[in-house]
Amino acid sequence: MALASSPKKEIQRIGIKKSKNMLYSGTSLASVESLTVPLVQVVVLSADIRCAECQRRVADIMSRMNEVETHMIEKQQCRISACGRFRPSDVAIKLRKKMNRRVEILDTRDFGSSKEQEDPTPVVAG
Repeated sequence: MALASSPKKEIQRIGIKKSKNMLYSGTSLASVESLTVPLVQVVVLSADIRCAECQRRVADIMSRMNEVETHMIEKQQCRISACGRFRPSDVAIKLRKKMNRRVEILDTRDFGSSKEQEDPTPVVAG
């Protein structure tokens, strides 16, 4: 018994042609704008770092934070200065949770984005 050959139906594929200039689907202008490089932040925090063990813990916690580029610990004034691309409140919250001690934000400064020239004057927290 031979099967009668039926003509094959061609299925038309409907697709969207993507150009290289077209944004990914699901993105809006607001989400594209938020993808810009954040500003460099300098934040001065106050925390209880009177003993050597607390100072070591703060140094260890700050060095493990990916968004913090540099940090400085002033043991005599109980201050921590951090520089990087972050929100100051996020750094303070992370430090408070990991140290289980009170942390306060004393001062914050914004510097231009990476495309702009950095301000050559040093920041003196007084």
